[in-house]
Amino acid sequence: MPATPPVPTSRQLNQQFVAALREVLSLSAFDARHHFAGQRVLSADLVPSALPLVESGALQAVTWLTDGEPQALPVSYEPGELALSSQLFAATPANIDLVCATDSVLRWLPQTAIEAALREHPDVLALLAHFLAQRLREVQVRERIWLERGASERIWASLLQAATQSGVACGWGVRLTLTHDQLASRCGISRPKLSRELKRLETAGLVRLGRGWLDVRDVAASLPPATDVPVYRRRD
Repeated sequence: MPATPPVPTSRQLNQQFVAALREVLSLSAFDARHHFAGQRVLSADLVPSALPLVESGALQAVTWLTDGEPQALPVSYEPGELALSSQLFAATPANIDLVCATDSVLRWLPQTAIEAALREHPDVLALLAHFLAQRLREVQVRERIWLERGASERIWASLLQAATQSGVACGWGVRLTLTHDQLASRCGISRPKLSRELKRLETAGLVRLGRGWLDVRDVAASLPPATDVPVYRRRD
């Protein structure tokens, strides 16, 4: 039997959709703007009138926890991808912030122009539907994997993510100014269970606990200097 061709990832399908869009829409007519690392370019509570096409750099999807802390989501956009395509043909807020993971050049495409092109070119619209369906399948797989993880693994994964996003290198490892309540909220577990698991990690020598802070081992080498770590702008 012939080998089954690999299923394209949602990132590849997004790039294919943008490539097809370039053929039917003069994208160079729309503004390309430079944005700096850590800049919030789209707010969750706004209904976007234009969507960013990443020409260079990268965008990260960010949500905000109840304590006002930013939480990066496992959704990012790289060169050749259009962000938030699911907002097309909709008039609702995006419900996530878009933040520049690095210095980026974004080309802002009016939704009305994209929607008009999609109405005129069903083949391009079909590519968009294919991309969104694959993105949904990937999200469902990530959610299932996350739910199947044990508490210790989920806590450790959240600590590593927080350390690489906002940690500051110290002599022992990476320091996080993160309370137990904040971490429990990130991991979706109770505070007493979190405390028990953190004690196990401390006994294993992976974390060091303090009042209002904790240190994480084994990630300092992968961190840039503290002055180079992007700082997400707080929501106004």
